[in-house]
Amino acid sequence: MTAWMLHNEKENPLYSEFDYLLEIMKEHEVTLSMGNACVPAPSTIQRTGPDTGTHNELELSDRSHEAGVQTIVEGPGHIPLDEIDANVKLMKRLSGEKPFYMLGPLVTDIAPGYDHIVAAIGASLSSAYGADFICYVTPAEHLALPNVEDVSRA
Repeated sequence: MTAWMLHNEKENPLYSEFDYLLEIMKEHEVTLSMGNACVPAPSTIQRTGPDTGTHNELELSDRSHEAGVQTIVEGPGHIPLDEIDANVKLMKRLSGEKPFYMLGPLVTDIAPGYDHIVAAIGASLSSAYGADFICYVTPAEHLALPNVEDVSRA
């Protein structure tokens, strides 16, 4: 997308044509998953407060909601164990209590090959603190693309 934008010297069409895309999504009853594309680093929201990227994504989720498109707000995938509770509560509040989706979360980055276990710990806590959806993680996370065996045993 960046290469296209630079080549054509235009704004990201997913952003510039967002309202038109919402019309299409509403017509086809699509649920839009908004988030984390503009967050610069893991746990930034909790440590420094919401940044411009987070506010932009929340603004787009509000526009989606107002247009009648179901929207899920995504949270970060890497967040320390002791920051999960505050992060979930903050994002639920900032999003107007829209459904909140946690990508894992991985509570440590020192377990390659065991990210599925680390994510299960984070997912348990995030769901206990109010996350509405969680993402499963396979053992291949950060190492390779998952194969059928990774996904079926996850």
